This record gives sequence, C-alpha cells and structure tokens, in this order.
Amino acid sequence: MSKIFVKTSNTALLTESEDNKPVFEETIDTYKIIKKNNKFIIYEMDRKKNPRKVKTIKAGKKELINDVILKIQNNKIHLNKKHIEKIEGKIKRLDIIQTNYISRIKSRPQLIGLVKVLDTRRMIGDHYIGFSNKVKNIKPSKFELNQAKNEIISMAVGKFISDYGTAQKSGDIEASIIELRYQYYKTRIKQ
Repeated sequence: MSKIFVKTSNTALLTESEDNKPVFEETIDTYKIIKKNNKFIIYEMDRKKNPRKVKTIKAGKKELINDVILKIQNNKIHLNKKHIEKIEGKIKRLDIIQTNYISRIKSRPQLIGLVKVLDTRRMIGDHYIGFSNKVKNIKPSKFELNQAKNEIISMAVGKFISDYGTAQKSGDIEASIIELRYQYYKTRIKQ
C-alpha cells in the first residue's frame, strides 16, 4: 500500500536580505510513502530524478499511513533536507549547503538559525537570522551545538537592538530559535 502527499516548508533555505531581514522561501515537496511489513518507507519525488529514499520508520501498532503523513506535515517526524545555493565565479564555484541534519561532508559546519526576538515590556517582536562560528569538530558534541545556538541567539538579539534600541531591563528580551540548519561550504574548480 502506498500514498503520495505534499509537505510545505516556509524556510527551505535560510537567507536574509540586505537590510538583515529573513527571506522566507516557501517550497512544496512531494513524497511517496509505502508500508512494507512493519515499516513505513518514505521517498522524495522529483520530476527530473528517480525517487530518493529519505526515511524508514518502524510502524507502531495499528498505525496507518495517514497517521504518519500527519506527523510529517506537523513536523513531529523530521525528514532530512538539503538545500544548495550556487555562487558562480570565473574560476571557482562556491556551493553553500544547508541541511537539517549532520551531513557526511568532511568539513566543520556552521549553524544558521531563524530566531524570534521579543521585547516583552514594549511588546515589540521581529525575526532575524543568526549565524554561529564554525564548530570545532566535524561531528559536534551537544556542548558545542549549545554554544553555537547561543551565538545564533546573540547575533539575532544584536540585530534586534540595532533596529529597536535596548530594552529597559536585561530580562525584557526573549529569543528563541524557530528553524535551525547546518551550513557547509564546498568549493569546486570549473573545468
């Protein structure tokens, strides 16, 4: 038994405009889910390529295909996604790769996040993109990831203060990461 479904994402590629505002790119991805024995296998559909297997989930008792589709659409089950932005130069091409999972790329990732910042006293809020430094290891520890998330939040709060001024008290500003990506860079020499 199989079924085709779609999932919409508002932040497929996290980028920002020249005035430091996040750019929301909405994408609609098509998937096919198949139930085999006691597993659900999910494939990403593409018009130009063959379907690509993205996840296998163990089926719970009495769990139906529609239950799994609903969990995926409500972000209770995350599917691995990769987005590549290509910047062409005369001799080299730079690929900026963003994924929602630790990739097999042999370079240290940088984290990028969409952050909601709110001044609770003045009731002013906005969204910003924050970046971390590159983490120290290819597969960062939980401590390194928490440090990187703090760097993302600090950058977003700094942008908020630049736009709206400082808060009356230090506890008046709340910030939370809404979306998080691992960002890698790959340089390719043109032939």
